[in-house]
Amino acid sequence: MKQERKVKFFTVAALMVVGMLTFCVSTAAGGFFFGRVAKPGTELYELGSTALETNGGEMTYFTNGHGRILRVQSGVDGEGTLRVSVDRTYIPNGYIAGTQLSTNTIGSLYNKLSTWAKKSEVKAGGYAMLSSELGARAFECGCAIAASLDSE
Repeated sequence: MKQERKVKFFTVAALMVVGMLTFCVSTAAGGFFFGRVAKPGTELYELGSTALETNGGEMTYFTNGHGRILRVQSGVDGEGTLRVSVDRTYIPNGYIAGTQLSTNTIGSLYNKLSTWAKKSEVKAGGYAMLSSELGARAFECGCAIAASLDSE
């Protein structure tokens, strides 16, 4: 029994360390060490240059107003090439969560994204730029939904 607990503890601890290292490396590297090269005229270039102009390439969130949320980081490498890293997630319209409160909260967030996309003045590649607070909340929500769906 004790041996089984130790194995579970070390497995969880190892997973946490791997997760933290993955997060820290991707955060420290930003988007420009590992991001894709963005060519002018592409959606990737528009997103990356908007993020670079707005936040200096730090995490910038975008939505298409239909549940898609992008987290974009960008930078210019030593050769002057724009490199962009994009993480995508999705909030389905009408998603039913475990509780009524969660379902209503997710529905409200989906509606906020839709309204924001229609009213936003800053657009890049068909996506409207979100405020950092709303973008982070929506991205976390989309990731939580994806994790929930993957666990089923």
